[in-house]
This record gives sequence, structure tokens and C-alpha cells, in this order.
Amino acid sequence: MPDFSSGTLFYRAIDVVPVLTPELEKEIAALMDEARAGMLSALLQSPGGERFFLEPLLALAEGRPSESEILDKGYWGIRDGILPEGRRRELKALCEDFAGGGVSPRAAAALHPDWAFIEKSGQAFFDRPDRAGGDSAEEDSFRKARLKQSEAMEKLVESNIRLVVKLARRYGKLAPVEEMDLVQEGCEGLISAARRFDFHRGFRFSTYAVWWIRQAIVKSLMRSARLIRIPAHASMMKGEIGRARHRYLERHGCYPSEEELVDEVGITLDMLRAVHWSSIEPLSLDKALGEDSDSTVHDLIDSTRPGTGAVYDAMRRDLRERVDRALEKLDGRERMILMRKYGLDGGEPSTLAQIGRDLALSRERVRQLEARALDKLRKLGLLFPEDCDEIG
Repeated sequence: MPDFSSGTLFYRAIDVVPVLTPELEKEIAALMDEARAGMLSALLQSPGGERFFLEPLLALAEGRPSESEILDKGYWGIRDGILPEGRRRELKALCEDFAGGGVSPRAAAALHPDWAFIEKSGQAFFDRPDRAGGDSAEEDSFRKARLKQSEAMEKLVESNIRLVVKLARRYGKLAPVEEMDLVQEGCEGLISAARRFDFHRGFRFSTYAVWWIRQAIVKSLMRSARLIRIPAHASMMKGEIGRARHRYLERHGCYPSEEELVDEVGITLDMLRAVHWSSIEPLSLDKALGEDSDSTVHDLIDSTRPGTGAVYDAMRRDLRERVDRALEKLDGRERMILMRKYGLDGGEPSTLAQIGRDLALSRERVRQLEARALDKLRKLGLLFPEDCDEIG
């Protein structure tokens, strides 16, 4: 009987997509650069476009903090909204090239912006309600360039999905994860690679994309390999600690102590212990205590319910009053961020991204405001973060 499962149909679909030759690959990448230059030119030539696009870049080039997400922070090394001093002259020179409104494909590629952000924020710029007169020539140019870039990137991605499948099958043997789930994660990495690819450097797209695909698949495996998920950076740190332990064993013939391991890896002792405890597998409460025993781990746990009684209720009321008094010392935005973050308003705790969307701020800016509010309360001796966790 024929197999019409979604996986089979997917594999049949990608089998008919031809592999790109190096010449055709360069041609498609050049079309993407041309379309991206068209998007930037349309933005810069529209009324208010220079202020929308260039002002955040000039702020970074002058060493001032900027909350804008226009640039690829990984490429430019932006930390806490500050561009490293060694990259400021390079960015300032690019801004001077853009000041006239025209953008060349090579200059657009050299800028290394976050193209997903450019697409979304650029469309939002043209859709804003204060613009009068309906569609403009610049908006029409932006939409055509955006469509042209999407079509070119689609060809680049479709022709390299076989690479995703190859890596997904290789890594799928490491964890009980469905192959199509890994293919989907790998495709996310492939799309990220297509957005960042710079063919001017002279190497093939597949050479560049394999690292992004592998990273996306490995992160997916880290998320699903354990019953309790730990952050990807903690899993990577665990691997680095294990490699450092083996290197020390090979050199000295014995395993290192905690202090020696800390020096070897270059982390703090607290971080080393945190990674160790997070890597311990959880123990099932239904696990039998012995081969012939009917007792389980659950039988050893005290069934007395904690956190009950008059004393506990009085302590909780006092803590609630202290939290309320502490929050009164903050301004309205800081108070709202802490209440939403820790669920002090009676609702579910919100993520920084959710709060940022409601306040029209970036996730990083919300984190900075939260840290500033908590630091203010610590200096006043009024509140600690664990108080919020306990009462939230």
C-alpha cells in the first residue's frame, strides 16, 4: 500500500528540487543583496526614514547606548546596547555612505543588519497611522524589494533542505526525538543561515549553513533530552567541564578537585556546582526501593503539608505588606514590570518579552529596568528578589 504520510510526501517534494551550482548560488545571493539594498534605499528615501534608520546607527557609532535591534548583535559584538570601540569607525563610515539615500548591494551586505527586523520594522514604518496619502512610491519599492528577497531566499533554502535531513538523521540517533521534529528545527537554522549569508567571502552556502543547522538541532536535542529542561548554555558548559576533567586526567593521572577544575575551565565555584546539580537526572517517586520490595520512593516522603497554620498565614501577610510598601518607592513603570514579572498582581508571571510587547520596549530594556528597580530596593534595604518569588 502506498505511503502517504506527511514525512514521505515531504521527502518526495524535496527530491525534485535541483541542487544549486556554485554559479547559480552566487546569482541568487547577489539577487538577495540587490533586494536588500532596495529595501534600505526605500526606507532612507521616504519622509522620516533617515531618522528612523540612521539615528540608532549613529548613536551606536558615537558610543551612545541604543535599544534598536537593527544590527546583528552577534556580528557587531553589541553588549547592553553599546557597540565596542573598535567597531565604531567602521559603522560610522557605513552611515556616511547611507546618508545620501542610495544604498549599494555591497554596502547593504557590509552593514550586517538583522534582516528579519528590517522587514518587520520597515513594514511597520510604512503602515504607521500618522502617514497620510496612502501608498507612496517608496512603500511600493520596499514591498517589491521585500518580495524579491523572499523569493530568492526561498530558492536558496529549498535547494539545501537535503543537508538538513542528512544532519537530522545523524543526530536523531542520540535521543528519542521524531526525525521530522529535528528536520523542522534544522530548517529554522537553515533560514537563519540564509538571512546571514555573505557570498562575497568566497565560500559555498552549504559550508556556512551546516553550522547553523547543527546548532539548531543540538539545541532542540538539549531541550527534549531531559525530563526537566535546563538552559542550552548550561548543557554546553557541562560538556566543557567534562572535557576539561578528561584533559586534566590525561596530564596528571588523577581527576581534578573543584578548585582545580574551576581554574581549568575559567568559571566560578558556584557556577561549577550549579551545573553539577542541574545535570543530575530526576528520580521517579514510583521507583521501587528494591527488586522484591513493594515500597517506592514516595513512601519515604513525609506527607505533612508544609506552609499551613496561623504562624504561616501571619508571616505571609507580613511579607505581602512589606512587598507593597517596597513597590510604592518605585515609579509606575518599574512597579508594573516587577508586578508582572513575579505575578504580584494576582496573575501568572509574565516573561520579559511579553512585558516588552505591552510597553513597546525591547526585552533587553525591560531586563535593565527590572535590574534597576531591584537594585534600588536593595539599596533601600526594603526587598530582595526571593521575597517576590515567595509571595508571587
